[in-house]
Amino acid sequence: MRIKSAVIAAAVMLAFALSSCGKNEQPVQQLNDLEKIKKAEIINVGIRCNADKFSVMDQSTGKPSGYETDIAAAIAKQLLGDETKISFKEVTPETRNDMLQNGEVDMVIAGFAYTDEASRLYNLSRPYYTDSIAVAVNADSKITSLKQFKNGEIGIIKGSDTAQLLGNAAEKAGIKLIFAPYADFAKLRQSLEAGKISGFASYTSQLDNTDFLLKDRFAAKNYCIATKKQNTELAAFIDETLEKLAKKKQLKKMQETNGIVS
Repeated sequence: MRIKSAVIAAAVMLAFALSSCGKNEQPVQQLNDLEKIKKAEIINVGIRCNADKFSVMDQSTGKPSGYETDIAAAIAKQLLGDETKISFKEVTPETRNDMLQNGEVDMVIAGFAYTDEASRLYNLSRPYYTDSIAVAVNADSKITSLKQFKNGEIGIIKGSDTAQLLGNAAEKAGIKLIFAPYADFAKLRQSLEAGKISGFASYTSQLDNTDFLLKDRFAAKNYCIATKKQNTELAAFIDETLEKLAKKKQLKKMQETNGIVS
């Protein structure tokens, strides 16, 4: 009986010893977000599919093109050595948060405007574009500032927030503006050329580089690349890449290539 008890005790001690040895093993090192992308050899990027000049899906090829997709390609080139190693996925303001948080996309490059609230929820990169309201006039117009719109109407796209934002900015400067709503930009430009309005206003992201714009800009908002808050390594890499692109004037060149007004 004593021998049997001793055998059992020895077995228990051996099992405990083996268990303890297992606990002393070094844990498997977890890859950070940047290392995971390098291992997978692909970047999952959330984009818009109907943002003219910024990111538009080509129905014939099934591939997106535009300024924001050009930026994604530059990041892929810098990180993976190949600008084609990207999986583009469509996001909307309603879906982008969930797709970031569940890892479906590594980053969102989709007109994500900086706000204090957004910066608390995500890592937001340095701006890759500053969107603001600008006023277009005829090239031969004598109007050079908002103060000269005393008796003339400014055309806007119906349903946009342009009238409110530009009106607020003008009011602070003691200027009262008269707005005329139109259905689309074609009608705005036709009315301007015909002299029915003295100018029209919209965000620079929606204007053409052939529009003759006044120098003043209003209600500026910065577009940033968003990543998950904990993905600090990836966020730092994106910032470094954008800084390099800006210093080499490549961001400016991408904007010009895509016909974007700055």
